[in-house]
Amino acid sequence: MGSRFEEHVVPSGDENLQTVRWVHSGKTCRGLIVQFHGNAANLTAHAPAVSWLAGEGYDVVAFDYRGYGLSSGTPTREGLVQDGAAVLKYFVDHIPECPRHIVIGQSLGGAVSGPSIVHSGVTVDALVLDSTFPSYRRIARQKLGSLWPTWLFQWPLSFLVSDSEALEDYFDRLTMPVVVLAGDRDKVVPKTWSEEIFEKLPAGRKQLWVQTGIGHTQSLTVPSVRKRLLRFLDGDKFSKQGRIEKEPFLTAARPAGLRPPQSPSSTGLQARLRGLLCASSPAGLSLVDNWLFLDASLFRLAFR
Repeated sequence: MGSRFEEHVVPSGDENLQTVRWVHSGKTCRGLIVQFHGNAANLTAHAPAVSWLAGEGYDVVAFDYRGYGLSSGTPTREGLVQDGAAVLKYFVDHIPECPRHIVIGQSLGGAVSGPSIVHSGVTVDALVLDSTFPSYRRIARQKLGSLWPTWLFQWPLSFLVSDSEALEDYFDRLTMPVVVLAGDRDKVVPKTWSEEIFEKLPAGRKQLWVQTGIGHTQSLTVPSVRKRLLRFLDGDKFSKQGRIEKEPFLTAARPAGLRPPQSPSSTGLQARLRGLLCASSPAGLSLVDNWLFLDASLFRLAFR
């Protein structure tokens, strides 16, 4: 049986955040999973990466930051962190029956998730960082250096980018089990950033999974990665530290037991968001591939 879902509006300061919760399909909740999505589009584009977990007994929450999708407000770096903390606290308080709390942060969402966890005060039992980066300033410098018009000025221009609320400033407080995901063909956030994050996280319960043949935030589309993630969330790897592990990109059919959740389209949420899907980042349609982090959306956040 597919899982049901609910729409919620979560207050965050003066703003209201559009949020969707997929309710676990089993008799009991195995855990609460909150997704922090990436920069482009809105939750309808990113939620499929995690919504399948509702069919495995988890409550799954996806939300739009302020200024994204149907959420109110204008994005700022600190505002996104506040939004993530507000969503975590809201659902932990409202779903006490879920025994564990898990965060999955993808791309920009990974950078936002660490500070949000710390500011929320919520106990998070596991963290998944997918295709993310530790420093806004340093990834801006890398992107400036990848374009010939800005190559010469990559260092001075990068110092115009604030590094406030950078993920790397919170490494020492992220002591829960962590899985770091990366694709070896990621041209948006190269896997070297994930390898750095893995090395700098506190020693202990951490894993780095590098997938071969895939690009940006594609790891959770790989059936074998989904199976491994379920084993990790079940706890059999919470106490182990892992070396880099590589798996091929598989295009096999959905593994048995991965039941697709009910689609939001039946409630009209997707219809209301359809016109915003490609233009819901703060400054409109994002650029793609290498240039994603040079678009107006990121710099709007970076300079605040």
